[in-house]
Amino acid sequence: MKIEERNTAAAIRRAATEVTKHLSEIDWEQRRYEIAKEMLPEYMRESFIARNYGTMSLELSEVVSHTLAATDELIKQLKEKEQ
Repeated sequence: MKIEERNTAAAIRRAATEVTKHLSEIDWEQRRYEIAKEMLPEYMRESFIARNYGTMSLELSEVVSHTLAATDELIKQLKEKEQ
């Protein structure tokens, strides 16, 4: 696993831990914002690193889309666990 992948995975784990602390009283829109806010810098950093190494990099709009997609999937799975 690459360093940037480990950092992203760590950010996802931190976000998931934070979200699961308060499952019974979650404001899902607020959580979505908080998770995305934490994950976006990791995705941006990965894209920047990829661009510097000449591998495929994403435009900012694509980075944001990937961040929100990952955030939405995490929230979906957490909601399923809650039921």
